[in-house]
Amino acid sequence: MSAANDTSETSLWSSNTVPAWLAYDLSAVPASEREQVVVAWYAPLAVDYINAAPISASSEIPIDYTIDVNMAPSVDAAPSTGWTTLVSVTGNNRNSRQHLVNLAGANWIRLHATRSSNSTSIAIEMDVHSAPVGDSDGWLFMGDSITDWSVHLLSDVPSRVNTLSPSRWPAVIGAASTGGSTTGSALNVIDDVLAGFPGRFVALCYGTYDANDINFTNNLETLILKVIAAGKVPVIPHVPWSDVPAQQTKTPPLNARIDALCTKYPAARRGPDLYAAFSGRTDLIPSGGVLPNEAGDQEMRRLWAASMTPDTSPISMSVSPNPTTLAPYGTVQLTATVLGTTNTAVTWSVQEGTGGGTVSTTGLYKAPSVPITYHVIAKSKADPTQTAIATIIVSTAASSPPTSTSVSITVSPLTKVTTLGNTVQYKATVTGSSNTAVTWSILEGAAGGSIDVNGKYTAPITAGKYHVVAASKADSTKSVTATIDVSASTQWVTVNLTPATKTITVDNTLQFTAAVSATINTAVTWSIQEGAAGGTISSSGLYTPATEGVFHVVATSVANPAKADTSTITVTPSLKYVAVSVSPATTTAAPSTYVQFAATVTGSTNTAVTWKVQEGSAGGTVSTTGYYKAPATAGTYHVVATSKANTAKTAVATIVVAP
Repeated sequence: MSAANDTSETSLWSSNTVPAWLAYDLSAVPASEREQVVVAWYAPLAVDYINAAPISASSEIPIDYTIDVNMAPSVDAAPSTGWTTLVSVTGNNRNSRQHLVNLAGANWIRLHATRSSNSTSIAIEMDVHSAPVGDSDGWLFMGDSITDWSVHLLSDVPSRVNTLSPSRWPAVIGAASTGGSTTGSALNVIDDVLAGFPGRFVALCYGTYDANDINFTNNLETLILKVIAAGKVPVIPHVPWSDVPAQQTKTPPLNARIDALCTKYPAARRGPDLYAAFSGRTDLIPSGGVLPNEAGDQEMRRLWAASMTPDTSPISMSVSPNPTTLAPYGTVQLTATVLGTTNTAVTWSVQEGTGGGTVSTTGLYKAPSVPITYHVIAKSKADPTQTAIATIIVSTAASSPPTSTSVSITVSPLTKVTTLGNTVQYKATVTGSSNTAVTWSILEGAAGGSIDVNGKYTAPITAGKYHVVAASKADSTKSVTATIDVSASTQWVTVNLTPATKTITVDNTLQFTAAVSATINTAVTWSIQEGAAGGTISSSGLYTPATEGVFHVVATSVANPAKADTSTITVTPSLKYVAVSVSPATTTAAPSTYVQFAATVTGSTNTAVTWKVQEGSAGGTVSTTGYYKAPATAGTYHVVATSKANTAKTAVATIVVAP
């Protein structure tokens, strides 16, 4: 069991039987830390974060499992009865999960797997994190192969953070990355990824493989909005430097776009500046390459750990509008934004007490008669140590105490039609007060676009009807709302086809997905560049090959037929004819002696195999090259060679171990 929760990134717990369970005795942990916790498990033998069915047996992922607790006292062995199930999962397809549960002081916790991707074995690591304010230090990394190779599953990033900040050990899912991924392919999976992740931070590490800055900006903005809408914090690093001239030309504009988006969306957090850190460092990124070497991977993890460390507070807060100016007796509706917890409730108070005005439980503040500066405090109910303060400037210059008829406001244009990402300049006219300033906002929040203090509105990249609000600073009860219709101009339409490249056998099919952005019409027409000779593709994107060769699937936007994307498919011979044989097929050996086995694979150019002993460690051991060591105990044992080209094809050698 110790291998499942030690500080090593390479050890893990495994069982050669399924069902199987892994239990921890938590009785030595203070009772105050045995309340709300995050249970994080990882299956490092699985390469992909989300795995398509059928899931490879070699991944040893728990598919059906429960998280259970037990109040029994500490003993030498886990209790056999008295378990209460807190979480029940069926059909899991991820190689790592985080579950937020309440132990209610329980002494024991276990993961009980009743089904694995491998019918006879399972291999995981499991951590339990105290989380009194939720999964506030849970991280998930999405990105391309640079991220996948550096911040991989069970990397040393958590221990590096712990070294810098001893009170923290973040729960990190570093495997939601795929080689060659772009912001376009990320759009295909972001909803599924977010739906299964209870943590706080989502790192969006893209750009190296994105084709141009227009698509990159639109796609990344959509990803940011989706993360924010899920109540999480997007973290965006600069695209790394690489020793490829074309990349060096392309990357700085992409990083400028990242900076602009982080400014536009204050809820987003900047990650490490990977361009500046690696610039010119061919000792970390080899000449002519984009992928870091081993030293570069270590530097990447060091930079991420340093970037993750400053935010030790699990909850972040802000209040808007802030600051604001009111006339004596004026009112303003304050809004508190709370990130890092599902409990977003706050308590309101005035720092100067009753002399500083009043604030309701909903944040409606009324100024007093004395014209000085006051402060309204919003305090998190989830963590009362976390607060945000709004500065209220009460000034007679704002206006006299308003009456219901003294101030009026108009906005131009009152109605407008624009296109995705376009800008519109609004103008507000205030009468009835010498204070003609207004506060601009968007009724739909960030999803409806953005507007600056001067009334310059920037449309979102999602079409729809939105509302711009101008509220008088002299009398915040007086406002006017303008309606803006954002239509999808086909000029900015982009099509991203997934997968971009793939190799399949001639007797297989392949499902393609087309992500169309910058238009409400996301339909595409499917075709094969080589015509019928290249196979067929259905209206839903299901490709069926006709023969072996290299072919191209094309998805063309219906909204703008000039915009399309192409995927390359390599069709190889069928694997149904793969066969495996092992030599020697039968042999004898003395206890603790060695036998060299050889496997022959026919019917495929991939002749690699995996080796295992059918009886497990009791039957001896076998290396990756087929070098078998007999056990000390006499008996009949079996060495199994499994084709990597077709894991359904195996061969078994019999070994009789006798003195």
